Amino acid sequence: MAMAACTYLANDTQSHLLMAKSKVSDVKRQTTIPKLELNAITIGTRLSLNVLQSLKSAVHIDRILIVSDSEIALKWVSSPVRRSNGVYVTNRVKEVQKLARQMESSKTSIAFGYIDTSRNPADCATRGIQCNDFLRHKWWTGYSLKQIEEEKIVVDCRTVPGEEGDDLCDTEEVRMHPATVVQEETLCEILDLRAQGSFTKAKRITAYALRFLKGVTSRLQGQLQCKLLSHLPWLGNTIRGGHLSARDILDAQHVIFRGLEIPSEEDICRLEISLTRSMFSYEIIK
Repeated sequence: MAMAACTYLANDTQSHLLMAKSKVSDVKRQTTIPKLELNAITIGTRLSLNVLQSLKSAVHIDRILIVSDSEIALKWVSSPVRRSNGVYVTNRVKEVQKLARQMESSKTSIAFGYIDTSRNPADCATRGIQCNDFLRHKWWTGYSLKQIEEEKIVVDCRTVPGEEGDDLCDTEEVRMHPATVVQEETLCEILDLRAQGSFTKAKRITAYALRFLKGVTSRLQGQLQCKLLSHLPWLGNTIRGGHLSARDILDAQHVIFRGLEIPSEEDICRLEISLTRSMFSYEIIK
């Protein structure tokens, strides 16, 4: 999922696109639409501050209007900071409010308002648009101040709370509980031998994979190459020809056996497949 923001310089009769930025959300982090919209507001506020500081010597900007089509995100930025909203929301709201006060210190008023999704010019940056439609899209022009006022394009404008409302906690007591996270690492098999028709087939599959890794390793330099070769010294062997060689098959066999080895306290490596088929228990074999 993506988010985008764009900045316009507008007067009563016209408006022009000055700056825009888009961002892709972290796929590893679970998120919601309001949080994405809050992030877009944060990006838009940063852009507004950059434009204000860049143009202050040439143009006096009386007012900055930041709009969003998420009422939840607008409620967050216009309310005192509450820890119950979570760390992610709290940090973004703090940043937006801090940047807004910084712009207000330059004698420029700032407000946050709601715009319908169908009228949001930044919406095309995340949804996509046909090439012919993009040439005439509001992305390029935005809305003049007269349009915004007469057509009620932006409604429910609000400002950020004062600094005294910052860092407010919820009325209920916040209790801190120490926690310890234990992560167990599990080693995955290089190749599931049970899924292969024969050991020969398993060796050939592994050999082709090793040929690819050998080619990649040969192009590396420095510590990364040394680290790979220290764990898999077979990657240092030269690839010969376009077909599998006896050297490739032997390297693959070593890799498979190494993946099946079980180190013991006596520094003796045993093959797991041999132990599972043995009539004796592992403790007796030890």
